[in-house]
Amino acid sequence: MDAPVDSDPSGQEPEAAPEVSLAEVLREQGRPALAELDRVERSAWRAIWPRFVTVCRMTEAGVVCLPTYARRYDNSTGRTVAAARASLSASLVGQDEYGREVRYGIDAPLAEGQALARTIPDLDVGSYGWVESVVVERVLGEADMLVSEVRLIDDEALRAEKQRERDAASGRTEREVVDFRFERREELIRRQRDRGYRRTMRVVGVSTLGLVPDQRYAGPDGRGLQLAIARLELPGEDARASDRRRVLLAVDRFAAAPRLDEAQFAGWLIEVGLSPSELSPQYRAARQLDRDQAEARIFRLLLPPEPARPEED
Repeated sequence: MDAPVDSDPSGQEPEAAPEVSLAEVLREQGRPALAELDRVERSAWRAIWPRFVTVCRMTEAGVVCLPTYARRYDNSTGRTVAAARASLSASLVGQDEYGREVRYGIDAPLAEGQALARTIPDLDVGSYGWVESVVVERVLGEADMLVSEVRLIDDEALRAEKQRERDAASGRTEREVVDFRFERREELIRRQRDRGYRRTMRVVGVSTLGLVPDQRYAGPDGRGLQLAIARLELPGEDARASDRRRVLLAVDRFAAAPRLDEAQFAGWLIEVGLSPSELSPQYRAARQLDRDQAEARIFRLLLPPEPARPEED
């Protein structure tokens, strides 16, 4: 019987076609879109695309965009610990030993400023910041794992510390001062009880060497993990929309990743439902709505799209 026409004369199986990287897919998608720009559109594009590409990086977790990322800030609130701490200063009206009304100035401790300016502020895509620890569910690769029970603060240690200060306080006013000094950190305790922090998430860019399931992991130096909410994914072909899982990326891996080039950025715009010709008009429209928030509005449009529901495929 004759051999199939597509067989290899050497008798070896033909090699599979090399996998095309996301970087090249975006570049090939963006090039024709850029070529279609007319002279006016091209001029507007050149003036504006470098401004918005700064927050988008080609990472091992795919394209990740952090709209408020800056190396000098520990989280996506865009505040230093000193500024956050200063914003918490308050005054309290109490009584002195003679029953006279006295106004007390209260300075928040450093840990309260850190709760605002260091801890991840929420689980929205595009947010970043520190978490105290996670529970390892399953190791998927050298820098890829499933985790759950994300903890923002050690609640038992915090309660013990606060109780010691309340026990040492004399009188109602001093106890109220103690309550104020722990207010933001206690908010972290309430927040981490939310179901979203307990659900399974995927962490990329953190070494899994030596990690085992059910281990609570507080980072390589035990001081926590700085992570960014990169995108949402469906964990399997039959997953429902409610099964969407957050993918978190180590912030240091984002910082070290290359920015998208011009063609890749154009391709990414297409991925999120825009086009190079629409970027400048979108920005002008945003400025008309709110000049101060225009860039923030466009940055939010660059976030990875949510995975489609199976019934939409």
